[in-house]
Amino acid sequence: MSTASNRLRVKRTHILDLARCATLGDMEDFAFPSERLFRPQSFAAAMLRMSIRQLAPGYPSTTWICADKTRVHSIVSAKQRSSAESWEVSHLMASAALDPSLSRVLERAAVDATARGAQRIFLRTPDEYTIARVAQEAGFVPCAKETLYSGMPKIGEGEGSLFGASARLRTRQDQDDLALFRLYNAVTPVKTRQYAGMTFDQWRASQERAEGQCQEQVLDMDGEVKGWMRISLKSGTGMLSVMLHPELEGLTAEMVDAGLRYLDRANIVISMCPEFYPSLAAAFERRRFEAKGDFRTMVKPAAAAVRDVSLAKSSLPAIK
Repeated sequence: MSTASNRLRVKRTHILDLARCATLGDMEDFAFPSERLFRPQSFAAAMLRMSIRQLAPGYPSTTWICADKTRVHSIVSAKQRSSAESWEVSHLMASAALDPSLSRVLERAAVDATARGAQRIFLRTPDEYTIARVAQEAGFVPCAKETLYSGMPKIGEGEGSLFGASARLRTRQDQDDLALFRLYNAVTPVKTRQYAGMTFDQWRASQERAEGQCQEQVLDMDGEVKGWMRISLKSGTGMLSVMLHPELEGLTAEMVDAGLRYLDRANIVISMCPEFYPSLAAAFERRRFEAKGDFRTMVKPAAAAVRDVSLAKSSLPAIK
């Protein structure tokens, strides 16, 4: 290791460290939680957000830097998702993706999150080899690929009405959770579930927090939940997430239209389409949505991943 590398120090940030970073110039942020998909943040805005979290007493987050005597090389910040068991990397910042300090500080932030109760730490990055390698060096494993689509809230022309998705949608209720977990199991490949959550408790803890005004609807077919969507609106940007049972995959376009009707006040609508759900991407493409980038979600498990549904422990049973 070079002398310069020996002088690098990984440490938990102090508020003065973040102020110092803000004066040193831009860094590129390679983490893309939902909040960044809604509105890209400038370097200064990211520093401000991390500073606010640092000052908020009891806020479940952790921020680490790698620095030498003259400059900060990388910054990693992680925060809690829906519960203490699941966290996500909110910022993964460096002057270059190949900065040798990045994997070191990422691993240290993940260790700190684990000490605070995290069973898994999520990281969404652009689907690029260099970033994937950095994350893998820090113990993260690939979980899923997604494509970000963006377009106007315009419904398809000449499609559907026989199904009448809107008439079958109702507001999600607490008692729907187990049915939605069954739906998640039916839709999501086993390899993804092994890391994202095999049990009911893991699935519930791993949900991303919604941005802005949000509502969730379920597709009720004769008393069975066969679909779900979440509609969020913030600062003129809408986000639509859709999940439909494989036996009803042909009705994906109507579900998308139903969601776009809720977002008719949005200036622009975005959606993350998983690689394993090609009919969702196709529905957006037919509505002239454009693919804006491919992303890879990676996960660092705090313990060995559960690889057999029968071995999963939960307050409710996992469903194969």
